[in-house]
Amino acid sequence: AAEQAMASAGVYATIPATLKGSRTPWPEKLKLARAAWSSLRCLLPNKEQLLLDWACNSLSSYYSRKLLLDPGVTAQLWAFLGEALGSARVRGEGRPVSLRAPVAQ
Repeated sequence: AAEQAMASAGVYATIPATLKGSRTPWPEKLKLARAAWSSLRCLLPNKEQLLLDWACNSLSSYYSRKLLLDPGVTAQLWAFLGEALGSARVRGEGRPVSLRAPVAQ
């Protein structure tokens, strides 16, 4: 069981680089972000904040024309952000999260 947990931890440790990297297609990034958000086994430090920052920064880069995205990907990023912000993890007690990127502007 400990070996399996360590293997899972190794996979999850690559999530930030995978989301920020240019090699992974956007549909895969979105799938990975959703899986990481919902997984209780994904024990990244500040996981919720990391994923919210990724979504906000991606949208901010799109709207400031620094990033080209398919309209479907943009819609999925907004959907992920909305679902994440509406989740019990964010609404409930615990560590607060914040939106740092100027997405709403």
